[in-house]
Amino acid sequence: MTEERYCPSCGEMVDTLVMVKTGKEELICACCGMVFRDTEEIRTLRAVLAAEDSPLLLRKVSEMLEAKEVARTVIPCQNGEVFLENAVSRLRAGLPVSLAILDVNMPILNGINAATAIRAIERGMGMAKKIPILFFTSHKCDNNFQKVLKYCTPAHYINKGVGSSPEDFAERLYNVIAGLLQEHKE
Repeated sequence: MTEERYCPSCGEMVDTLVMVKTGKEELICACCGMVFRDTEEIRTLRAVLAAEDSPLLLRKVSEMLEAKEVARTVIPCQNGEVFLENAVSRLRAGLPVSLAILDVNMPILNGINAATAIRAIERGMGMAKKIPILFFTSHKCDNNFQKVLKYCTPAHYINKGVGSSPEDFAERLYNVIAGLLQEHKE
């Protein structure tokens, strides 16, 4: 039996599924696969790389992350190419990248291609832990995008939504990041 629940990732009411994982039941979103958990305080991340081609949204995301003390440092990137340059530079220097936030639709190098590239770089560098990725998109999570999320695990998406207040979006963003980070301990 499924129940309907608000998914902060999808930004709407969704059907849920019960999955058994490591011997215990988890309630997940039937659309995007996000696991519903009680919101717990999350640790402050050392460095978040955020790639978004809208300067206004990039600034708002950075402000939200800092205001909610989710990140000590937010490194803004105007596209996927700049994201990869910053990520590789930090990884080479032994500096952490605690979370990557990638807009799906960006010029030069989109978020999906940037995520695929960072996964190849991680494998090439022999990194044991992958950087958690949070995709931003204005589209619903369809079957093709679910394949992207699975390939890029640990990864989630958040629907940018239309007409939501910055405060509502900040709360959704916080909840999705909390869920993603619970799956991937730094």
